[in-house]
Amino acid sequence: MNAPQRRLTTSKVAATAQAVELSDNSEALRHEAETIRAKVSIAYRELEAALAAADRIAQLLDPVTRAAGVAPPAAGAIWISSSAAAELACRGNDTIENWCRNGIIVAQKQAGRWMIDRTSLREHLKSTR
Repeated sequence: MNAPQRRLTTSKVAATAQAVELSDNSEALRHEAETIRAKVSIAYRELEAALAAADRIAQLLDPVTRAAGVAPPAAGAIWISSSAAAELACRGNDTIENWCRNGIIVAQKQAGRWMIDRTSLREHLKSTR
């Protein structure tokens, strides 16, 4: 075999090796893509289940909040601290926290502190004036 033929044969062998490597990489990528698709599908189903559970909880709480005369917080509610609510209402912190505990205004505890729905506070203040 002469030098040009050897080079051609070597090039063919190298090209074949590269094709096999690309094929292996391609198969690995296909497998990885399938794994990712499966994980996304599972996460999507879990999200749907969580949203359905949240809707069910909201449905169960709706009569309770309505009976207490408290509207549930609107989507995109703006939450303020009890001290900010006290300042807005020109009332003491104790009064605001009492309103929270008694369900007079929409509020929730976060890290041990009351967070109040600003719209709920304003509606309560309007109704008492």
